[in-house]
Amino acid sequence: MAVEFAIALPILMLLIVGTIEVGRAMHQAGALERGLRAGAVYAAHKVFPLTATTLDEVKNIVKTGKPQSGEPYLIEGWSHASASVDVQSLSYDLNGIPLPVIRVTANVPFSPILQGLTNIFNAAEFTINLSHEQAYVGD
Repeated sequence: MAVEFAIALPILMLLIVGTIEVGRAMHQAGALERGLRAGAVYAAHKVFPLTATTLDEVKNIVKTGKPQSGEPYLIEGWSHASASVDVQSLSYDLNGIPLPVIRVTANVPFSPILQGLTNIFNAAEFTINLSHEQAYVGD
């Protein structure tokens, strides 16, 4: 009985840790999507074209949930140097009528609980890439 348990324990632990990490990735992706949506809606209500100040405020909203810069971040990955957020002003043609749209895109590295496990298995860094588009509404 003890031998079977000793053989099965590493497999069970790997399954448990893997399940927890997938759940954390989903949680971080959900928080990032909410931040992107909030930033895009904020930008869609500002004067068009967007000013540099508004762009900075949108980026701060995506990262922290508020227009002022600082911490805490909505997700841990924003502290990585490779994390980025981009705000674009686009225009779609709707039967000859231009429709201005704000697109906010973010690339944030996933922060696993067991960073050492990633190094042991030589796994590549996982990055969460999401974007959100919002039609321009105005003031």
